[in-house]
Amino acid sequence: RTTFEEMLEQEGTYDAIDTPLLPGYLVAPESIASIPLLTETWDVLEEVFSSVHDLADFVATRTSLELLQLTDCPQTTVDVAITVPSWCWNTEKGLFKVTEPTWPENVAQAFELAGERHIRTLCLQPRKLNASSGWPSAIAGRAGATLDGVLTLEAAGNLAGVTRERVRQVCNALPLNHEHRRRWPLSLGFHRVAEVLETSTERSVSDVDDELRSVDLEGSSSLDFGRARSLLVWYGRSIDLTVDPTGLVLPSTKTLGLPPDLSLDKIRNMVWELSEKTGFLREDDLLRELDEIAPGLDPRIKTRVVDLAIRKDRLPLGYVFVVRHNAPALVGALRRTLSWANPLPLEELHESVVRRFRFRGFPVPPPPEVLGALIERIDGFELEDGVV
Repeated sequence: RTTFEEMLEQEGTYDAIDTPLLPGYLVAPESIASIPLLTETWDVLEEVFSSVHDLADFVATRTSLELLQLTDCPQTTVDVAITVPSWCWNTEKGLFKVTEPTWPENVAQAFELAGERHIRTLCLQPRKLNASSGWPSAIAGRAGATLDGVLTLEAAGNLAGVTRERVRQVCNALPLNHEHRRRWPLSLGFHRVAEVLETSTERSVSDVDDELRSVDLEGSSSLDFGRARSLLVWYGRSIDLTVDPTGLVLPSTKTLGLPPDLSLDKIRNMVWELSEKTGFLREDDLLRELDEIAPGLDPRIKTRVVDLAIRKDRLPLGYVFVVRHNAPALVGALRRTLSWANPLPLEELHESVVRRFRFRGFPVPPPPEVLGALIERIDGFELEDGVV
């Protein structure tokens, strides 16, 4: 096939690139926002045009060649040149109207519609596009375009009336997980869902779930954080968020500007690895280790990601405490000591913990002030007036 760039390099004049992208103005310029261009296309267009009105005016008066020169992006040019005219129709007065895509009214329909649109991008054989065969639902399920996420091979096979092995064979030959999405319009309720997620950074995921449940979605089942994020991604919205082990919603590694092999979880787990299985570490030691692992990391990014990774784990005097399980060595030492004398002054308890740590070959624990601050966070222990 001849690419758009190759066409431009050839001699001659091409009507396709020298005529306006759309031979007329839109009745409602803002309606161009409902045309399902690729998400990558919208990213480029939103950098070039200050508003959808400017974009609508451009496609009505300028050519594909001018768009290529303006964006320096052949993919964007081809997408606009093909997609915009295909979604517009000419009225009697010579103006154009946009054919409105189907808008989902509830959660179930939204996922079903996302699945149908996704499988149309896979170039399936006609018989596998026949809804009565069960294959569209099975393939969409294996791609994850369902309320429950990715269906098992067995569940997908039941929908298509075939064995799990047959589903595996068919799906392995398809690009199910390609990341090219079109930005489809959403109803008012789903716009509210998007607003909740966009403001969820550094909030508890349980609080976000509670707010999502309050969104009116035409009486359908509510969405939690995971399902809402998945659904909006299928509709071409960029939701680069993740949930850390403490249940905090945080920006993804990509959004934070971290290297691919470094994440917030990995940074937090570095505390445990460097603490020699005690959980205690000085934050300065963590920063030094991060400098060795990612020496080229921007200092501003480093400061932000460390703050996000350990913000709930900080203790006085610059210490951090992170463990990978619910019964670390410290808790065991506290329980054994208090089983002999309960209650016990914090100073004496600290001395006991020091002896036990030395006996087991662990580093000396931090001062009593730090230990006391940690004890106040541990279920089953109380610190009052310096007594545990």
